[in-house]
Amino acid sequence: MNEVLQKLFLIIFAIMIVTLSSSSATADPIYTLNMVEEKVIIPMEKKSLFGTRSIRLSATIYRPKSEGIHPLLILNHGSTRNPEHRKKMFEMKKQSSIFVNKGFVVVVAMRRGYRDSEGGWAETFGKCDSPHYSFAAKEAVKDIRAVSEYMKKKDYVDPARTLMAGQSGGGFASLAYASAYPDELLGVINFSGGRGGATKRHGVCEPKKLINTVGGFGKDGKLPTLWIYSENDSMFPPPLPKQMFQEYIKNGGKGKIVLLTSKEAPSGHKHFVKGIKIWEPIVDDFLQDIGLLERDERSGGRIQ
Repeated sequence: MNEVLQKLFLIIFAIMIVTLSSSSATADPIYTLNMVEEKVIIPMEKKSLFGTRSIRLSATIYRPKSEGIHPLLILNHGSTRNPEHRKKMFEMKKQSSIFVNKGFVVVVAMRRGYRDSEGGWAETFGKCDSPHYSFAAKEAVKDIRAVSEYMKKKDYVDPARTLMAGQSGGGFASLAYASAYPDELLGVINFSGGRGGATKRHGVCEPKKLINTVGGFGKDGKLPTLWIYSENDSMFPPPLPKQMFQEYIKNGGKGKIVLLTSKEAPSGHKHFVKGIKIWEPIVDDFLQDIGLLERDERSGGRIQ
């Protein structure tokens, strides 16, 4: 009987080892051992007809443990029309760790109306049949501006080497910011950016307006941009990503678009969250092109 139990134990143990090895081989990388995490409050001045008042935005700074001055990445979260989801907006720790490992200081700030940040949700675009995407963009830019000014005062940040990235509504907001303050950034990475995405109840809200709004960001945003979308994106399905990109380029913007296949990015719109191993080498190429990553190093390479 003891021999049977021993054999059974060995079989179960072997299965566990194989399972763990398989999962670790396919899991996305995360680097947190050499990362410092700091919760901060970022002040923002809100102007209105009744004067100016201060609003507090909650944020998390992720930075290398090593001393010295580092380039800055402002990482912008998405947007949602659901108030309950806004209170649970994720802080992108795993994604931030990828950039910290490359030498970046990363800040993830919650815009007004998200998580613990004060102020009402300001970046609404209104009704789906008559969206005001430009209004939503301007409001998001105000919040990001406060974040940028706060971070560039940190003694461990090199303000001359600032990168911006965002997912979904954050990608949209990043392109909008680059249009408003092009001289402040070295580049923008847009992960599945847009607003008014398709849901189970309706398609993309007035896609032509979205194309025109995003395309308009190219008029003043003359810096390098990288756009990463997936062909099975349920919120911004093809050909919309290429249509937005082409309008952006037509208006004078610069950039490259990568459309991941459904095999490469089975998670679709969430590939930024679940597909790090796919997008990291694409991002590395972009960072090398703009001089923020050494040409002879790949995933995990250090900043120049």
